[in-house]
Amino acid sequence: ALTKAGLEEQKAEPGTEFDPELHEALLTVPSADRSEGAIVELIEPGYLFEGRLIRRGKVACSSGPKPE
Repeated sequence: ALTKAGLEEQKAEPGTEFDPELHEALLTVPSADRSEGAIVELIEPGYLFEGRLIRRGKVACSSGPKPE
């Protein structure tokens, strides 16, 4: 019913670049697979209503490779 009214889930795929306008970073984790600032995990999805952002997606971001 909410989808018909215009509510849609915001996509935040792992590997995409963090955007502070669309995402809220809850934590950073070292990652050899992802560059610094890339999304590693979607913790809680964000939502759009009729194309307008009503809640940012909560994500974990990469801090780059683990220091030696």
